[in-house]
Amino acid sequence: MDEDYPKINRGLQIWLTTEEAAEYLRLAGPSSIRAAVQRGLLRPDGKNGSRGSYLFRVETLDRYAMSFVPPPKVPRARIAPPSRQNPRAETKAMAPTPAKPPQDYRKAMREAVDKAVAERAARERAAGV
Repeated sequence: MDEDYPKINRGLQIWLTTEEAAEYLRLAGPSSIRAAVQRGLLRPDGKNGSRGSYLFRVETLDRYAMSFVPPPKVPRARIAPPSRQNPRAETKAMAPTPAKPPQDYRKAMREAVDKAVAERAARERAAGV
């Protein structure tokens, strides 16, 4: 594993505190996590006591991080200029139209993250971590 990767996720720890979540996501500090919760961008999975810190699962933090991944860029088809011999001729596409991205991008991203999390868990189980 990467040496810069936080050591908190190497065990079988299910819940991460606000500080550990900030370290896992490589944010400036726990205040960044609390701000994301207050803005409604991140939803905690639990709380440590009635007034304690928020608790998060790694899967939740992975979904939050993936929500900032930009959608793939789809190149546009280039249009050829009209020929000099026949300037009124219709322009023709020089390349086929690329496939359109899925209509429900968030659903596709959520499925991709869930698949990646499941694969990661399977690798960790196989490695005996």
